[in-house]
Amino acid sequence: MHRTRSVVCAEDASLLAFCGFFHSHQTAYRVRVAFHPHRPPPSQSQLNQHGLAPFVSIEACPALSRLLTPHAHAVATRMQNCTSIRAFLSELTHLIDAILPPHLATALPPASFYSTLVAELSHLDRSGVRLVRLDHSFSRIALEITDTSGRPHELEISLPPDYPARAPTCSACTPKPFVCPWPLDSAAAAEKGPLATLMERYRAHVEGFAEFWAVMEEMDAECCVLEPDMPTRADTSRRMALPDHCSILVHINPDSPFQICECRFLGAESTVNDLCQRLHVNISKWQTSRTPLANLREVLNVEFPARSSEAFEESGMECAICYSSRVNNLLPDRVCDDENCRKAFHSRCLLEWLRSVPSSQQSFDTMFGRCPYCTYPINVKVSLAL
Repeated sequence: MHRTRSVVCAEDASLLAFCGFFHSHQTAYRVRVAFHPHRPPPSQSQLNQHGLAPFVSIEACPALSRLLTPHAHAVATRMQNCTSIRAFLSELTHLIDAILPPHLATALPPASFYSTLVAELSHLDRSGVRLVRLDHSFSRIALEITDTSGRPHELEISLPPDYPARAPTCSACTPKPFVCPWPLDSAAAAEKGPLATLMERYRAHVEGFAEFWAVMEEMDAECCVLEPDMPTRADTSRRMALPDHCSILVHINPDSPFQICECRFLGAESTVNDLCQRLHVNISKWQTSRTPLANLREVLNVEFPARSSEAFEESGMECAICYSSRVNNLLPDRVCDDENCRKAFHSRCLLEWLRSVPSSQQSFDTMFGRCPYCTYPINVKVSLAL
């Protein structure tokens, strides 16, 4: 039977009040048992004659109260039979263990699970694998490897109680999920161990994205990246600042990072139209021997602003209505088309502003109005702003 674990201690040196915590079936319960504060403490003869029931009060947490309410008679009986608070709390521990439903018990893995895991972990250093984290139950571990370019990669592994008979669950920060067929090759697993073999598969998985990560790192190092704010190795897109308060959102294919990438321009309509025209006319200049950033510079005939706070400010990525760069983690995506204005706005902020102006008009999914700063005509998609 699953045993309830308890921790009980006196609140002070008078030994008139005790607090206890019971941990059973992954749930913690709190109880406080104390002699009535406005009555003198009972003598030992009184306790021997009447038990604790007439002299103490019980304060239980809501979860424990709900658990004990149907068993109030059993609790009262134990209080009558106990002559000390410590003895009563010990009896309460056994009672909680007895009344909890059996299906709440957590089955512990067999001893072979722990011996196998400890043996595997002790040999991982030979494979260039580092143990990063290990929880108290040995059911969740995090292992780290380093690829040929010196990048560290962490793999979180959740082990079932019957490991290695059943496959573990893996979580990795890569552009595509890491899926390892199970069971592993019996010869390799028997020689090196399941975990070492699993990490070999993971190493091959991450090495397949070496060129992709090199492409993304070049953009992060040489451009003013607006989004994502803190890129991870799983992110396949970058929004980068361009001159004239414009930006470009590119999506890189992890399997073919040097191929023509998907592009979307954001900014004033006249600037966006010009960039789209350059892309259409010069796309034949794209060469797979060059990185996407080098190709975009050639095809668009633009220089990407360098990564700096000044470049971010010059890109106009602060909303001219709310004066914030991010709202719900989104940057401004509408820009006034007036060349002398070029104010940037969040679509949501601009929509709220235009709705507050009586002269604004809505046609289907588009709200039409005028720029809050220069009164130049401006519009915003309602569906994108909500």
